[in-house]
Amino acid sequence: MLQNKNVEVFYKDSKTCYKYHDTIVCEVHDDFVMLYTGGYYTRSTKTLINEILQLHDISWTVQQIKYQWYCILDSFPKKRKIKFEEGIKLKIK
Repeated sequence: MLQNKNVEVFYKDSKTCYKYHDTIVCEVHDDFVMLYTGGYYTRSTKTLINEILQLHDISWTVQQIKYQWYCILDSFPKKRKIKFEEGIKLKIK
């Protein structure tokens, strides 16, 4: 269950979409996830994305390091750090 009440969840073309206010922030597909901010690099957007990833048991997290967002995969044996970009596609299987 997501903490934020301003989130709309809907299903489209075999993916689960999460819309925060007027911005789709996450699309969960069968074997990958796509992340968006709509230009809103806020703490609440980052927190929501991480809640969604955790809800789907996805090992990636979004973290801010020195004012830059990164996608972090911190699971053995694969450890990765990728600079966050709008519409980033992350493999989950």
